[in-house]
Amino acid sequence: MVSATLSNPKVSVVIPCFNAEATVAEALQSITEQHFESLEIIIVNDGSSDSTHQIIQTLATNDPRIRLISHKHEGIITALNVGIDASHAPYIARMDADDYAYPDRIAKQAAFLDNHPDVAVVGCLVEGFPHEEIGVGFIIYLEWMNGLISHEEITREIFIESPLAHPSVMFRKAWFDKVGGYQDMGWAEDYDLWLRPIWLVQSSGRCQKCCSRGESNRIVSHGPMNATLGRISYVLNRTTSVRVQSRGEAR
Repeated sequence: MVSATLSNPKVSVVIPCFNAEATVAEALQSITEQHFESLEIIIVNDGSSDSTHQIIQTLATNDPRIRLISHKHEGIITALNVGIDASHAPYIARMDADDYAYPDRIAKQAAFLDNHPDVAVVGCLVEGFPHEEIGVGFIIYLEWMNGLISHEEITREIFIESPLAHPSVMFRKAWFDKVGGYQDMGWAEDYDLWLRPIWLVQSSGRCQKCCSRGESNRIVSHGPMNATLGRISYVLNRTTSVRVQSRGEAR
């Protein structure tokens, strides 16, 4: 079962990291302990100068699902694209090296994409931690983002800020390739990715919406979006949970 899973995983979890020695072991543990077997974990060490590489290497020797890619420091966009290019699964799950995923996250997101073939991306609302270090601005952002539940709410406010927490998403690799992957446009690479299908739809003049709700867990999940040239769907899902370090980005 292990060899079959490794050769043909359903989900590739892609984690870029840079000087993450204080948090990467816990982040990886939250993925290796997922209630989901068919996954590979691709962690791209983006030229760390601390002990990040050694920590990951040690963990990888004990878990064949972990693949470490060492890369010169070029930033998160390059690291993400390198990791996704090396992936083998049809579904890509994003994760950051200073975050924590609850045990059912991957299973529930994969099931949602299985059951909704017209949906390209599903994410989840997040809980900031450690609580004592969360600033007012971060709290306001999380409350705003976590309050966008319906299709109408997400589409109404997507131009205000990103309605998806970046390390919470799972998306179809085929969709990611179709819209051009992560690009350096001078602003947040994830927000750019969520917005890009809108311009494709606007240029074609057609738009289709799709709303859906899944089973609720400790923290609700939501996400856009399915797009081809001339078609977009925003979808809501209430399934999984992720904690995001308050000292990092919410995406």
